[in-house]
Formats: sequence, structure tokens, C-alpha cells
Amino acid sequence: MSKHWKDAASIIISSRTSFYLHNSCRTNEFPNPNYSAPKPLDYKILTLKRSIKSSFMPETYVFPGGKVDEADLSMKWMDLFKEIGIGDVFKTWASQNQEYGNSLFQNPAKYEIPKLISLRITAIRETFEECGLLLCKRKNTFDKDDSNWASYLSGQEILRWQRRVQNDPSEFFNLCKHFECCPDVLALQAWRVWLTPTHSTQRFNTAFFLTTLDQRPPTIVDELEATEVRWDTPEKLLELSQSGRISVPIPQIYELTTIKNFQTINSLMEFASNKSNDCAVWMSIHKKSDEGIVAILPGDDTYPENPDFTSVVPVERINGSFGGLRKACHKLNRMENYDGNKWEVVVNIGSGV
Repeated sequence: MSKHWKDAASIIISSRTSFYLHNSCRTNEFPNPNYSAPKPLDYKILTLKRSIKSSFMPETYVFPGGKVDEADLSMKWMDLFKEIGIGDVFKTWASQNQEYGNSLFQNPAKYEIPKLISLRITAIRETFEECGLLLCKRKNTFDKDDSNWASYLSGQEILRWQRRVQNDPSEFFNLCKHFECCPDVLALQAWRVWLTPTHSTQRFNTAFFLTTLDQRPPTIVDELEATEVRWDTPEKLLELSQSGRISVPIPQIYELTTIKNFQTINSLMEFASNKSNDCAVWMSIHKKSDEGIVAILPGDDTYPENPDFTSVVPVERINGSFGGLRKACHKLNRMENYDGNKWEVVVNIGSGV
């Protein structure tokens, strides 16, 4: 199946932040009587604006990540983990973890490391390439920190490696050897797998992870793949998307809509750590209604029981308004697009994470 798409990985990075004050409360004026001030979140989410030159989703705001490289699959990583002192931890973790049992990721070859490790390495490497954030831990620090917070390394010497890794992904391993560190893969919690719809010309099977940082790290965009770094609350990013000021793809909108229900970063981290790690594939199926595009997602009454992930299927034309199509269903898990990139999530079931 892999010939139909490329494997990729992405990280939803949340960082504890200072008290967030809603825009409507920043003046001395009395608020609208109908206005109910939302409780502020204590975290923000990292997104990057893709370059206009990007071949896939240019100028959209996405979570950091990218496609798998052969260097991410090398058995050399297992030797490095042993040197760092967590080889035995990995053996237990890998044997107990079945997070990609129902996914479309191919089983690794004999000379490749397990997918649950290589995909995390991909996500961490791509994040470093795009914004200079190196989610790694130093040697002999794993036993000293048993929290779920992710670790990162920073400094000018490390940033000098950013372009080297961009030019040659295998340099990421050399970076880790040089600084006696390794990717903080244990801090990345499996979240969901998104597969690009069949009608798209480029397709990626992307593992989404979630991780949390105790403080906001320094970042620097590479100006090649990404041109801007944003730290915003989920609500703010969704507001900017709905107003048309930024363009956000379907997976990011859905995940931001899910994440905004967590009031604190601790509750988000706890949920991500304890949720089911069975990451089934999510692929939206698009249909054109009288009002616009409907993207049907797993769990919706109209989602096929056995979706065809490989055949190129054109967008189906259906009759009816968004409201009428909703009334015809009991379970809803879909996104509706009235105008361009302005997607609205419509769901009355659990989000499935």
C-alpha cells in the first residue's frame, strides 16, 4: 500500500505559558451583558507557516513535522539509545506498545527499528529542521526525570547544526552523537494518524504525536520549509482560521478543536499519557453539497464501514443543505466548509482520540 502515499510524522507541541487574557477583557469598558468570559488556558500550541514554495499545502499553518527519511530507520539509533542508557527501557516499551497495530504503516524490515520509535525520530528531526527546537535529552538524565514533560536542548552551537540536518537528514544522528544526547521519544504521546484523502495529488500517512513543555523554548525558522512561528491558544488559532486571516488544514483544525476542551496543560498531558494508544487511520471523505464541501470522518453515520484508502475517488456530489444532511444522521463527526478554507467541526460523539 505504501506506494500510494509517503509516511510522515508530526508533533502537537504545547507549552505552559503565562495567564491568557481574552481580547474582550482587555479594556476598562463593561463587557456585553450576553458575553461570558471564557476561562483562560495556561498553555499555547506551536504552529509553523509553510513556505509559499512548499509543494504540499503552501502558506498554511501546521504543526511541525515532515516525511520519513531512511536515516530515521537505521539500527544505529538503537545502539545510541543503549549508549545513553535507555536500551532496556525501549525493549519493554516496544513490546507492550501496539499503537500502530491498526494503522497503514508498513512493518519495519529486519534492518529497521520499530515504527513507534522511527516515527518519533522523524517528528523530532523535522521539528529541529523547521524551527530549531531540539527535543532531546542528555546522557544520564533519563533516570533523573520521570515526568512526562519533554526536554529540549538549545544554544548557538546546536543551531549551527540546523542547516546541516536540513541538507542531510543523516546528520541528525551525528548531532546526537556529538552532544551525547538522543531524541526524547518517550515524551511523545501517540495521538492520531491522518491519511490524505484519495482525491489529493500528494498523499501522506502522518502519525500525529502530542508533547508538553514546562516553558516556551527558543525557536528560529529555517526560511526554507517554514517562514513563521506562532504560539497561540487553540481558540485563537481557530478564530484566525474562521476569519480567513490564516489558512489551517483539516487535521489541524480538528485537533485544535479537540484540544481546546482541555483547560490546563496538566489535564492535556494526563489525557495524552493515559489514552488508548491504538491509533487507527483517519481519512476524510469529501462530498460537495448545495452549500459547500462536507468532510466526513470516522464515527459519522455516513462514513463507510470499510473505506477504500487506495482508489482515486472524485468528490461526490450530494443534494441538500448542511442542516438537512445533519438531520438525516444520528451520529455526526464531520467538517463543513462554507467558504474557502473556513472549516467548521460538527461532532456529537467522542473525538476518538
